[in-house]
Amino acid sequence: MEIKQFSTSLANSYLLVEGETALLIDPVVKLDKLADYKISHCFATHGHADHIAEAKKITDHFQIPLYLHKDETIFIKDDTYNLSPYILGDSLEPVENLRLLTDQEKIDFQGHLLETIHTPGHTKGSVMYLLDNKHLFSGDTLFKESIGRTDLKGGNQGLMADTLTRLLSFDQDWLVYPGHGESTTFKEVKKVLRYWRRLI
Repeated sequence: MEIKQFSTSLANSYLLVEGETALLIDPVVKLDKLADYKISHCFATHGHADHIAEAKKITDHFQIPLYLHKDETIFIKDDTYNLSPYILGDSLEPVENLRLLTDQEKIDFQGHLLETIHTPGHTKGSVMYLLDNKHLFSGDTLFKESIGRTDLKGGNQGLMADTLTRLLSFDQDWLVYPGHGESTTFKEVKKVLRYWRRLI
């Protein structure tokens, strides 16, 4: 399994490549950058426009659904939630072909297991994706030195506090690939989470 990171002006996109097939997490990379790959799955960690800006083009081109948590559908349909007028300067064409996920749901990708971890707070349906119990794609739930904001529409500080409590109970040292910024380890992230949990 090869993990490729595309650092765009909006957010990080991650491409998980196995043989000739690939899985995309957070579709903000431009379609022409994916010309050499056969994308079989497209996942979003949440529905803000900076994480799904290219979702419609990519899912239509490869004729695949957009995978996201079931509580996040309003962000696909409503620009006041996905913030596209502010982030992109325009409305976001909604993706009609959706595959809705639940907490701890597992998806098989070429013999690899991708598990959904529901982490509400930044948005109601924010999730992280855990690959083979080794690689954690954290979206905007957590970053190298901070956590996702909760003051945007759909955010909730109480839910974020509950999420941080849950994450602090995990005794793992996954590699962490955030929606923005540099990669880190979960061991290092937990030091930051303890600080943020005391604040909220």
